[in-house]
Amino acid sequence: MPLVRALDADESGFDLLPREMLAFCVVVASTPKGRVRIGSRNMKRRTLFTLGLLVLAAACEPKRESPFEARGLRAGMNFIDLSHRTVTHDSDWRSAPLAGSVRVFDRTMQPERANPRAARLEVVVDTSDNRVLELHYTPIYNVADTAALNAELTALATKWDEITDGARDQRSLGPHPYTITWISPDGAWTGQIFYSVLPLGFVARPNGFAINERKWRERILARIAPASRNLR
Repeated sequence: MPLVRALDADESGFDLLPREMLAFCVVVASTPKGRVRIGSRNMKRRTLFTLGLLVLAAACEPKRESPFEARGLRAGMNFIDLSHRTVTHDSDWRSAPLAGSVRVFDRTMQPERANPRAARLEVVVDTSDNRVLELHYTPIYNVADTAALNAELTALATKWDEITDGARDQRSLGPHPYTITWISPDGAWTGQIFYSVLPLGFVARPNGFAINERKWRERILARIAPASRNLR
């Protein structure tokens, strides 16, 4: 069988590779004589295996993590790492299946000395490789924390503006709730900051953020569909 499986162009960001590099990465096939052909050259299996590893590691591996980061968290990171970074007392994960290998996890992060803010964290995870696909961070409102939260998320918006060269999607303004969305230059990731208005309030305030991989639903559905057909 082939030493390297040809992947969907859309899977795991392969559609972001230059066309010539993508072709070189996936055109690998075995021959009956124990040799393989890349383009017009024959190479022994051992040589191709080494070359294939180098090519895949250096060129075919897409960007695995979002450039948008907040509080040490980002989409694409390992879920175990995220879990260690957000653990507090009485903060066990609750979990529910979503689709295929994808599950939704949520926990309430309790106030501690190093992190005096309570917050709810919801994470969508592909358990096949423990990658975080989406994360949503929502502080539990505390009037004493309002100024610190405003300053933190205002600084976060400035940092994300630097990633997108100031490009952002902000289709409305307060005093009603609204969302600002940033899209990474490669189109693979989004960062969002949410704004809400307190009862009888007149100024919108930031009240949470989300960091997402944009096309994970399409990729997971493409993975599930063949398995579903085999069950018929």
